[in-house]
Amino acid sequence: MIDYARAEDVRHEERSAHDRRIPWAERATSGASCELRVVLDHRLDMAALRGLRKVIADAGHVTRLDLDFARVRRLDAAALRLLADDLAGMEARGVRVGVRRLAEGLAERLARHPLRRFTSDYDELFTDPDRDHPGFLASDR
Repeated sequence: MIDYARAEDVRHEERSAHDRRIPWAERATSGASCELRVVLDHRLDMAALRGLRKVIADAGHVTRLDLDFARVRRLDAAALRLLADDLAGMEARGVRVGVRRLAEGLAERLARHPLRRFTSDYDELFTDPDRDHPGFLASDR
């Protein structure tokens, strides 16, 4: 189940303003530029966003950024909006940005969110039961 962060979590985040959770990143370098693949952890909040920003800043000249959302189960709405703004700014500077492997519940909640524009393929967000689950039978209701 995917939940937005509760008020208690946000208050804790405000108290720990300097905390960062550094996501796992894989960097492929070619010359002065690099392609960066970042796997986010179970929760996207302000600490995770600060960690992501640090990873991107430390990477140098990034030409491609792929964010893997497979583990994300909790969202902070403010951090998500700031992430979408950051990605739009990166895209405006010529960085190719991709968002991958959104969990089904997360994809449903973000159907009209600005983050959707960075998903590369509609099939990554939604599945077709007839194609993806052979033997699927529609409900008799």
